Amino acid sequence: MNDELEQLLRSLHLRRILEILEKELADAEKKDLSYTELLLRLFRAQWHHRQETALAWRIRQARIPEQWTLESFPWKTQPGVSQRQIRELAELEFIRRAENIVFIGPCDAVPRALSRPRTARLSSPRCSLASALTVSAVAARCL
Repeated sequence: MNDELEQLLRSLHLRRILEILEKELADAEKKDLSYTELLLRLFRAQWHHRQETALAWRIRQARIPEQWTLESFPWKTQPGVSQRQIRELAELEFIRRAENIVFIGPCDAVPRALSRPRTARLSSPRCSLASALTVSAVAARCL
């Protein structure tokens, strides 16, 4: 790679492009891609990289004590929780339909470690944050 090009990519903070440029150039030559297609691939990769690092930074800044994904949730210890229903909710279609969701149930059915209010990262295509609140916290927000 040309030293000047490498320096420019570093100065412009295009680190992902810097990482994949050689491979993408070889791939573009092999597949006979147009310049436009090559640039689209490079900029798309850079954009995705920035989105991922921005999300990771926001999660770190939130100082979430425990991070659970749908894959790491203990479904077997929570027989009252419908995995299918929760995964459907993780698609976030209720937002598009402008619907609210309220989970109601006895606290004694939830193990102590799981009953604490917490924030969980939903592992969905649209990556969102959700928080579990106690009824008193919800009531306090409504007043």
